[in-house]
Amino acid sequence: MKKTTFIMMLMLMMISFAQQKNLFGQYKPQSPVFGVDVQLFNEPDCKYASSCVKVADNGWIFVMTSKNYSDYQKAEIYKSVDNGVTFEPLAYASYSNSLVYMTDADMVVTGNDPTNIKIWVVTVTKDNGSGTGITSKCQLYVWDALGTLVKNEVLRDFGPMPNRMMCVSIATDYRSPALVSLPFSIAVAFTGVYNGDSYVSYLISTDGGLTFDYYNLWHEQGDLLFNMISLAIGATGTYNDGRFVIAFEKDLNWYGGNIGVLMNTYIPSGSWTTPVNVNTKYPFTTGKCGIPCVSIMDDADHVPGDPALFPVVIAYEDWSGGEENTDMMISSLTADYVFDTQASLSDFTALWIDAGTGCQVWPDIAFDKFNETFLLTYASLAEGKLLYRTSPIDEIMNSWTDGVNYRDLASPFTYYPLPSTDINPVTHYASFSWTEGTPGTQQSIFFDQGESVTGAPDQVSETNTGIRIFPNPADDRFTIKIPGTTGFDVEITDLEGRVLKTAGCISQEKTISLEGLSRGFYSVRISGRNLLEIKPLIIR
Repeated sequence: MKKTTFIMMLMLMMISFAQQKNLFGQYKPQSPVFGVDVQLFNEPDCKYASSCVKVADNGWIFVMTSKNYSDYQKAEIYKSVDNGVTFEPLAYASYSNSLVYMTDADMVVTGNDPTNIKIWVVTVTKDNGSGTGITSKCQLYVWDALGTLVKNEVLRDFGPMPNRMMCVSIATDYRSPALVSLPFSIAVAFTGVYNGDSYVSYLISTDGGLTFDYYNLWHEQGDLLFNMISLAIGATGTYNDGRFVIAFEKDLNWYGGNIGVLMNTYIPSGSWTTPVNVNTKYPFTTGKCGIPCVSIMDDADHVPGDPALFPVVIAYEDWSGGEENTDMMISSLTADYVFDTQASLSDFTALWIDAGTGCQVWPDIAFDKFNETFLLTYASLAEGKLLYRTSPIDEIMNSWTDGVNYRDLASPFTYYPLPSTDINPVTHYASFSWTEGTPGTQQSIFFDQGESVTGAPDQVSETNTGIRIFPNPADDRFTIKIPGTTGFDVEITDLEGRVLKTAGCISQEKTISLEGLSRGFYSVRISGRNLLEIKPLIIR
């Protein structure tokens, strides 16, 4: 999911999403525990800022900030290797305002250790309006975990003004690669204007980002009809060749617009559907919605309870109640929709969420693969709160938990906070970033995060091979149990790969002391006869 356009600041928040199923079949957060909001930067000369947070498969956290200064713009990456305790600037791409204007940027992260982590940032730029003749471009930057630039490529050039690119989104199926698409797929979708027509286009790579193919998906006659866009890729045991879904603002006017949804398999030769205006399920919202984001269940090992079910969540703002009474809308596919066929409005269900008092804006969604739960975040401007809600995959069109605030400050927002979220695949924590500050004068970005979405203390981590690690999180010791084995060896390493402790076992169970190890996140390497497994360990 993406959330980076014209503004920025960042915080990541430690959220404790303890979840427990109640008697009515709904998941309710139990005793959320939040950390202190951490300020990443505070820059008086930064006029606008926005952020995007992504977590690598080894638990390293990356935050991209799009910053707008008086004479230049910058897409800058911050990295944390200690679970958000500290951040350091890693890399950036910048543009001079005298030549171009960066209209949008987005980021994804791939990799599971320092040797293969890649940070993928895509930007769209246009002429700054002064007639310099600079062309509008979609550009890809790729850095490794050390901040070394390993790829800098112009993916598409739309030519000079009045042609221009508007907004962009990038997505990958790295966490759930389709069974027929190794290496992983990565794709970019963007909106723009070309020769007086509004466009939605995308670029797809099925070879891990080495090469990209370009496709025009949809266009309509007219200037600036399309704007914000969100792209998601997913895979399940039923649809294991991957799925693409694009949600975008279309038919824009002074009162909002519609939310168009396009779908396809990732296979370049596969056909794309024409857009369905999913918000018109409620006729009173026609032409009065905006700011879409989309997420898909990305668990290639999971087969939904209904073989036809492929959970897709599209969240967007409903402006039909007026500018001061904006609510959240959720749309998803019905269980009987058959992929790769042209969808119609009847193939979508809609859920209107009364998000609270006043204006509820800027939704973002993430999927928690470990708990098979969707996470929705948005801002309540009237209340000065940043809220999250969750729903298991089988309940997304029935019930979401009540909104829970994770912002420390009680003061009103002075501008849109633009929250972004992702799930840490190691700790299962929810991470958030957002903007604080006064537009045009000063911008800040913070970080904070908390306990796992399950929130169950001393939970047991069990793998497909039957290995049990408990308790996890642990205090002063933990136990490894492997039924049917005659012995195994253990190495505990930090996130840099340094071996800190070793142990051996000649039975099926071993309790290991954690004396001398500080609080934090570690990897446990378990090896033996026909056995090799690496699992995360949290010391609290």
